Amino acid sequence: MPRRRSFRGALSGIGRGLVVSLVIAATAVGTTTSAQSVGASAADPNWALQKPGLTPSARAWVAMDYDSRRARTVVFGGSTLSDTLADTWEWDGSSWSQFSTVPSPPTSVGQGMAYDSARGVSVLLVNSVTWEWDGSTWVLKPTTSAPSSRTWTAMTYDSVRKQVVLFGGQGSNSTLLGDTWTYDGKNWTRMSPLSAPSPRFGTAMTFDSTRGVVVLFGGRTLDQRMNDTWEWNGTTWTQRSATTAPLPRLWHSMAYDAQLGQTVLFGGDRDEPFGALGPINDTWLWDGTNWARDWTAGAASPRVGASMTYDSGHGQAVLFGGTDESNPGVYSSETWEYGQGNASPPGNSAISFSTTTQGFGAPTVGTSSSAATIWVTSSGIGPLVINSITTTADFTLVGNQCPLAPLPLAPGSYCQVQVTFTPPTCGYSSGNLTFADNGPNGSQSVFLQGGGMTATCDGDLVLNPPHDATVDSSSSSGAVVKYLSPNVADADEGANPPASTCDHASGSTFPIGTTVVTCQATDGDDVTSSVTASFRVTVNDTDLALTGLPAGITTAPSGPSGAVVNYTPPTAADEDGNSPPVDCSPASGSTFPVGVTTVTCTTSDLDDTPSTRSATFTVRVGDADLALTFVPANLHFVAGSSRGATLFYGGPGVVDEESPVPNATCDHPSGTVVPIGITTVTCQATDSDDTPSTVTATFQVTVTDTDIALTNVPLGFNVNAFPGSPGATIAYTAPSVTDDDAGAATCVPGSGSTFPIGTTNVTCWVTDADDTPNTATAVFPVTVNDTDFTLTGVPADITAVAAGPSGAAVTYTMPTALDEDPNPPQVTCDHPSGSIFPVGATTVECQATDGDDLGSAIAFFHVTVVPDVQLTITVNPSTVQAHGTVITVASLTNLGTVGTRATVTYTVVFTDSTGITSTVATSKAVVTLAAGATASRSFSFAVKNQTSTGFYTVVVTASDTTGTVTQYGNFAVN
Repeated sequence: MPRRRSFRGALSGIGRGLVVSLVIAATAVGTTTSAQSVGASAADPNWALQKPGLTPSARAWVAMDYDSRRARTVVFGGSTLSDTLADTWEWDGSSWSQFSTVPSPPTSVGQGMAYDSARGVSVLLVNSVTWEWDGSTWVLKPTTSAPSSRTWTAMTYDSVRKQVVLFGGQGSNSTLLGDTWTYDGKNWTRMSPLSAPSPRFGTAMTFDSTRGVVVLFGGRTLDQRMNDTWEWNGTTWTQRSATTAPLPRLWHSMAYDAQLGQTVLFGGDRDEPFGALGPINDTWLWDGTNWARDWTAGAASPRVGASMTYDSGHGQAVLFGGTDESNPGVYSSETWEYGQGNASPPGNSAISFSTTTQGFGAPTVGTSSSAATIWVTSSGIGPLVINSITTTADFTLVGNQCPLAPLPLAPGSYCQVQVTFTPPTCGYSSGNLTFADNGPNGSQSVFLQGGGMTATCDGDLVLNPPHDATVDSSSSSGAVVKYLSPNVADADEGANPPASTCDHASGSTFPIGTTVVTCQATDGDDVTSSVTASFRVTVNDTDLALTGLPAGITTAPSGPSGAVVNYTPPTAADEDGNSPPVDCSPASGSTFPVGVTTVTCTTSDLDDTPSTRSATFTVRVGDADLALTFVPANLHFVAGSSRGATLFYGGPGVVDEESPVPNATCDHPSGTVVPIGITTVTCQATDSDDTPSTVTATFQVTVTDTDIALTNVPLGFNVNAFPGSPGATIAYTAPSVTDDDAGAATCVPGSGSTFPIGTTNVTCWVTDADDTPNTATAVFPVTVNDTDFTLTGVPADITAVAAGPSGAAVTYTMPTALDEDPNPPQVTCDHPSGSIFPVGATTVECQATDGDDLGSAIAFFHVTVVPDVQLTITVNPSTVQAHGTVITVASLTNLGTVGTRATVTYTVVFTDSTGITSTVATSKAVVTLAAGATASRSFSFAVKNQTSTGFYTVVVTASDTTGTVTQYGNFAVN
């Protein structure tokens, strides 16, 4: 059942409970039945818990992938509530193995890791530094570029395109990231897809090798959990629209199952808002078109932060670790496998509900209440199979998210149903929500009740009983049980509802077994004047006991094998007439070896709780009481110097019945210095008259050197390239190493290297085998700007003669780009060579762009196209009086290659003292010009007595098919 969720019926808001000498909390229904085999066939995939002898410590958010060449699942790092880890483990399908390597990546949580099958290495990204694992050694791989430092990212390997794909995560200052990167074994490349999922963290990603796409699901954006599905084809992301989909979630697990041909999704955190954490343990399958719930017979408990990969060698998806956030500090070290051939978990099936009584209030007759949600939990240790779900009376099942037979509900899994109430008449109504299943008694029910109301009818009397409860007997008669009165709801009675009565009063003695208590409330003005409700009180038989247990027995050995010891076994005390038998091991009359042997006696009675009682006593053959006590648990110290740490501990003590009691000695006494690493401390005590005469005990002391770090890391460099050079030489001071015995830091590229144009990451690291973690890393960027980019050979301004009304075709030599690149970029001009340029002046802009340079290289020149007729004029004299004449001569030259006919227009304009102009003379002439010919025409202006004195302007134009040219002159009349 989901935690931190309130389950309240419409009228069940008043606290209720039972009292046995004190008020105890109400409990949900949950009992057991006989064990049976349930679930799908062996051909159907199922979850199965693996039980290796050695496992990684409990943790969540590990980096995990599958090495297909060596058939090993690889795990690195992870975290708990108080620690982050940096250890490496491998799973071979049956057992875990730990590896200790130098160097090793630093601690990590939520980092991405993927197996590169083309190169046979696991690729891990930690703090922008790339590491590769080949099955025996971690190798740091400096790259010129890399994704920024992040946690809770998603990473997988695209075997079609032979590249690792990384998406999103949470960066510094909790910034959400939505970038996509690929890694080809040499360098990281940031991709620029046309579309992409929104920035998020806690998403899950895997590669569908059948369809050749990366599949991404869910995660948390800035304000919500997501349940969207995306696929990456190597170039861009495409969102897939599924008709059904898992609930929105983050920190879930995904892997592509090649045997099923589907993507498997498990668990995660699926509640909102962010503070209401709710781990889940559902399994879903994605076939490329739609999501489908896989109702497995077994499943890991609800968890988040578990990691999953697909073991192609065994045909199983492997799940490790995780945490139950609703119980902070609870982490898992379990290993689960999902696939075909996994048997259903054996054990008793059971069902429990979020409530045993659901009220619906008193809706108007003929209308339906709001739907009430009832959560159903498979609370046994075997899978639950629900055969049917039914309602009675006026209650309707309107929604069901639970599986029906033959599909099982795995132990610890939950589902929900929705029920409404529609009263057909005024008055009280009750019914049941019944589950027929393989749980106790074959069916279990939730009591349903409500009332119907009309404007003239009062039918809202409702009785809400206490929850069922289970108590232990205090005698053979049972137990005295006190309970709070049932809650009576009657709207028209306000604060004074009618009283209730129960057929077994509170404070009565309830017999061993289950008693149904029926309560009743009566109100004469309600249509249903009396309503009843019941609850169950179960009293467990707890008087089963062992009496007459022998005290400890001490005897001398009769030979090397020990001694035969006879004793009187205890007897079983029970209220039943026939006391159950008692079994002791070793039995009376057995040969007991020298030393101390514990005898365990057991008796069972199925109607008791607990049904089995045990008791022990000891048999000592010879003097064998010498023992060490208060042996310290394993200890951990942080090194204070390169020599290690000073060891401090108390104990152990020595127990012996004889005086004087010998002292314990340890090979590494408290106060001594132990070296960095793991040291086993052995302590012993000796007494010659004991058998054995010497006893020993050990504990381990781990001393870790944790001071390794890099400080004074450069923030980065931004410089310009040397002119004509492909880069710049950068000298820097390497980071300082903080450690008591480590060497200097190694940086790649090194100080004094020539850095190419663009941004290059410098990766620095230092390794010290006796530190934990044994490697510290740092990354800083060097950016070299390309500043020598320019255009050469830019044409000078060009003048051309028009060949027609459109102007002239003008050709020119294109500029070239000057850059340090061996293949400079192409130059483009907005008016290409050979274009038709119109009459007049046109500015031509040429440019080239180079991605590694700042900006573009741009240059300009001008093309002027003139008509083929050129015109010059002379005006004489410039000053004239009455009776004088001003002669204007227009000279025309044909610059074209063919003859032309030009029209010459002559105009004289007078400007008076107020600035007003007026035309005082005009004339026109037509001139025919051969190619290259020159001709002239004369125009005269006679000054008369009445001609106004002042300033005159002469305007002469010459026009032909290629255009018009104009010239100006002037004269004054005195």
